[in-house]
Amino acid sequence: MRSNFLLWGNRSEYFNSSEKFTNGSIKLIDFFLTGVDVRGQIAVDLGCGRGRFEQYLRRSFKTILGVDVNRENIDYCSQHKTYDKLLATDGMTIPAPDSSVDYVFCFDTMVHFDVDVVHSYLKQAERVLAENGLGFFHHSNIITCEIDIRKNLHYRNCMSKTLFAYFANMVGLHVVKQLEIDWGGCDKLDCLTLVKKSNSGRLQ
Repeated sequence: MRSNFLLWGNRSEYFNSSEKFTNGSIKLIDFFLTGVDVRGQIAVDLGCGRGRFEQYLRRSFKTILGVDVNRENIDYCSQHKTYDKLLATDGMTIPAPDSSVDYVFCFDTMVHFDVDVVHSYLKQAERVLAENGLGFFHHSNIITCEIDIRKNLHYRNCMSKTLFAYFANMVGLHVVKQLEIDWGGCDKLDCLTLVKKSNSGRLQ
């Protein structure tokens, strides 16, 4: 299942093409987060890739941890970016201590994750977030798709606004807000979800 992470992880052309959309993506994120106080000490950039959102996160957080499954991306960021720490993940976990971060951020990455990986990362987010910590996730919003994500629109994996909220609630994360968004000319292909750590704990 985690092999999907490696389909394009070390392809420079993928990251180069994504880079030109960074400013537009930041405007979308800021619009979605209007009225939400997103500030703190430590943020995790989950699926950091080549670090296109590192400076954006630096606006609101003192310490930025870059997390990625691809060693090539970790090596690239260590040479070209200013993350305070770069951590390799096994594709299912966030390598940070319990209750140690204020924000988990994941944009333009989770849209490709398998359902079990999404569920795992939400459990991990609940574990690493401090009390009242927030998680921002950009995920797929298509429930009917092929097992081979290369056959799906923009390589999206199976997920939906409702299913994501269900998983978040299941692990003890409160859904603050959600927004279905168009992507690549496809109506409501994706969704933005903001969650907050609650005290209800995990159900599984």
